[in-house]
Amino acid sequence: MKFIDCTYEQVKELKESKNLTLSWRIPVQPKFVEMNDEIVALIDFSFGGVYGSESIEIDHFEVFEKGEATGSKIISAFKEMYKNRIISLYPDNERCKKFWLEHGFVIEPEGAGVERLVYRF
Repeated sequence: MKFIDCTYEQVKELKESKNLTLSWRIPVQPKFVEMNDEIVALIDFSFGGVYGSESIEIDHFEVFEKGEATGSKIISAFKEMYKNRIISLYPDNERCKKFWLEHGFVIEPEGAGVERLVYRF
């Protein structure tokens, strides 16, 4: 599995051609996710944030073919690749929230009804 840097223009093209549902309006550091020589997803993550410079903040994550365990494989590999780092995100909806909770993330309330999901290795 590879995470390959891509441009905002490439993200816009994939959003249209793959009918992606997330906004992908202003990705920070978007990357293609390649499995078996095929681009199967997009992820946008950066280092640093509320948990320190070694933590990771996932801003967007979307697989092209849902329901085939591709997302689970990617997140398992991602967690292995970035062992010993805190990974956090804000879920886009209840379906996303359920996915992340199933992968070991926990809810950390931030007040005013805002929930951050956090994974600590």
